[in-house]
Amino acid sequence: MTRRRILLLTLLLVLLGATGYWLYQNVERYTRQMNTGPTLDAIINPWFAAQAFLQRHDIASHRAMDLHEAIHRLQPEDALILFNDTPIYDSNHQTLLTDWMRKGGHLVLAANYEWDAEAESSDDPFLDAMGVRLLWLEEDESEEEAEDESEETDAAEEQSEGNSGDAQMDTDAPMTETDVTLDDESDALIEQDTPPADSSTPPADASTTPADAPLPITRACNVRDSANILRIVWADDAEPLQIDFGYPYTLEDASGQVSRTAGAEPNGLLEYPVGQGRMTVVLDTDIWKNRAIGDFDHAFLLWHLVGDRPRVWFVASHDSENLLQVLWRNARYLLMGLITWLLLWAWRRWVRFGPLIPDPVPARRQLLEHIEASTLFSWKHQQLEPLLLRLRDDIWLHLNRHHGIDHQDGDSSQLALQKLAELSQQPADIVRQAMTCPAPQRENNWVELISQLQTIRNAL
Repeated sequence: MTRRRILLLTLLLVLLGATGYWLYQNVERYTRQMNTGPTLDAIINPWFAAQAFLQRHDIASHRAMDLHEAIHRLQPEDALILFNDTPIYDSNHQTLLTDWMRKGGHLVLAANYEWDAEAESSDDPFLDAMGVRLLWLEEDESEEEAEDESEETDAAEEQSEGNSGDAQMDTDAPMTETDVTLDDESDALIEQDTPPADSSTPPADASTTPADAPLPITRACNVRDSANILRIVWADDAEPLQIDFGYPYTLEDASGQVSRTAGAEPNGLLEYPVGQGRMTVVLDTDIWKNRAIGDFDHAFLLWHLVGDRPRVWFVASHDSENLLQVLWRNARYLLMGLITWLLLWAWRRWVRFGPLIPDPVPARRQLLEHIEASTLFSWKHQQLEPLLLRLRDDIWLHLNRHHGIDHQDGDSSQLALQKLAELSQQPADIVRQAMTCPAPQRENNWVELISQLQTIRNAL
């Protein structure tokens, strides 16, 4: 290595070191967080947040999109949260779930069908057997409002009758009840229109404000609709859990075997002992999906329900009646008519047994049909030699007439075959075999022989 190269290498190292030192002194390192949105697992898994919450508490969890996939993998110490939009119609699934709960399993599901008092059923055989009834709250509220209105109407009528009687008996006060009302309203309007003497006067005492007066809403307030928020009292020494099921319904027990309720009205939870396990019925299990588990005390309720279990299953139930069962229950006679019509159509189109009806004979036959029929008759009765001899005689006749060669003469027989091979441009062996071989017994050989003779004849 020369001195020039050493000098250049040293200069390069010095420049690199100076550049690195400058960057270290002037470049500032910082961490920047960017929101890239939810991961693919969070998008396709509706219980991603619930599973992450349980994982923090050392509770394993699994998910399945069909009850049939998970029902045979359940262990007695597991908990199953069923996101069922329809009742469990399959009797086999009902039996398996009941046996699993009796061994110690914990089933959590939702009541989806309202109780019909006239039919005494909710079309949910699994929950009807346990005595679970789903009732609509607005019906009860409307009945209470109607009763309150009737009571107020009766009280107003009694008061008006009493006031009219007093007005008739009092002769010193001729003012009627209507006049008193108008005077009271006018005084109220005067008091309302009169401005306060001093704007700095504090407002009236809060005790004079009606109890049902709405609270003022300012920009600092974020009042959420709490019409459907239910309370669940889990422990006497703790605050009730606030759950937003989103439905104006309540649960009612008709069997008398319930071991736990929400402890408040309207009731959003029923729990039944089943052997060594239990079954918990809530108004809606969608409160534990990704978009709702963080609201109110939804996650806390999940921990209360399955906190004592080592493993939890989140299952979306697609257990429903198949199409034939639904049609048979709702359109039985229509199905019977369609089946009968299908059997009649199949009987009409079925293959019949017996001889086939021959086609009608046409009025006239063509010459080719006569020739074909005559040939088929000769073939079936093994009369091929006359046909073959007639065709060969026609070839010898054309050869004698146009070329003057007679094949019957012993000296000219070989010459006649050579002349036929020359005129037809066929090999001499093929021409000799075609003109001298006996009639074949197979159809393919017969067709080939007739084709060769026809070629020789056309060449003459």
